[in-house]
Amino acid sequence: FPGLEPNKAGVRQLFEMFHTAFRDAKFEVDDMIAEGDRVFVRLRMTGTHRAEFLGVPATGQSLDVGAADFFRIDNGVVLEHWGVLDTGAMMRQLTGA
Repeated sequence: FPGLEPNKAGVRQLFEMFHTAFRDAKFEVDDMIAEGDRVFVRLRMTGTHRAEFLGVPATGQSLDVGAADFFRIDNGVVLEHWGVLDTGAMMRQLTGA
């Protein structure tokens, strides 16, 4: 996300933003594929928009957004992560536009 550092602190800040805006958020795994040191996860995030998020004031709108994450893991530690969240669908659901 813009303005967040691409490190552990940035990831923590992102999850804190999500938790504040979507206190009832749930993440449901649709698919998980692991091979060697790589793991791919396709998931859905659902919740209710209860606080400001990315400049959008709380709307009370329900949210249902797809995401995908790809991890490289070594000895139980995530070394690399790439993620995609359908932010276009998220913003349409939050703003109605």
